[in-house]
This record gives sequence, structure tokens and C-alpha cells, in this order.
Amino acid sequence: MASSPVSWFPTQPDEIDDAWLSRVLGGEVRSHRVETLRDRQGVNGETHRILIEGEGRPNSVVAKFPHAPSRGVATYQRWYEREVR
Repeated sequence: MASSPVSWFPTQPDEIDDAWLSRVLGGEVRSHRVETLRDRQGVNGETHRILIEGEGRPNSVVAKFPHAPSRGVATYQRWYEREVR
């Protein structure tokens, strides 16, 4: 298995920074902006579009984060684990 380019992942959108995006995407990220996708919110998650300025990377990516009020139930019932699989 290949090693991950990062050892830490943000748990909220405000924890994302340009350096982290650069490492994950394998290209220079000069700046980024986070947009909440309100029409894509779920019971157990929040969805955001990350708009990116830079070289050698996509123009945008979608990031999903746990919904704080549902996190305990979602973790107990393994919703996040099942979604990733």
C-alpha cells in the first residue's frame, strides 16, 4: 500500500489550508475558498466545495465533514466507516 502524502486530515473546513491542499493534490495551491453546498447536506454530514487557485491540480474538489450533532450516533453505528468502504 502506498503511503499517504499527509498524516493528518482536517475535521472541519476552516482547518484546510493551502499547504495541506498542495500536499494532498500534488500541485501548488496558491489560494482556496470554501463554499458550503447547502443543497447537499445530509443528516450525518456537511458537504463543501473547495475552489482552488494554483498549478498542477484540479480547479475544485468536494470535501465532506461529520455533522457535529449526529457524530456520536454516526460513529456508534459506523455510518462513516460504511460510507468510505
